[in-house]
Amino acid sequence: MVVRIRLARFGKRNKPFYNIVVSQARTARNSLPVEVLGTYNPLPQEPQEQPSSLDDITSSTTKPEVQRKFKDIKLDVGIMEPKFTKQKNREAAAAADARMRLEQSATKRYLTKK
Repeated sequence: MVVRIRLARFGKRNKPFYNIVVSQARTARNSLPVEVLGTYNPLPQEPQEQPSSLDDITSSTTKPEVQRKFKDIKLDVGIMEPKFTKQKNREAAAAADARMRLEQSATKRYLTKK
């Protein structure tokens, strides 16, 4: 049994795509191969840009419900920080200040004990 390594053509007209195959020497080009070794694309396609983040996916054309869901996802994952209203902003700032003071006092106590 004599075998040859060949290119079996697939694809559309003027857009060829080949499988690198091992087939018997006396069979046709696109007949059933013994084994497929790989592929060859003589016309490689240019890389297409994929949406890199959730900001690219959400746009002004999406519905407000979808935008809200994406905003919630961004907040949960930590991509985006929450925006506060004036009252919530004051409360959050006070809580952040208290947290910072606790951390500073804890580190001072830890450093002075050594």
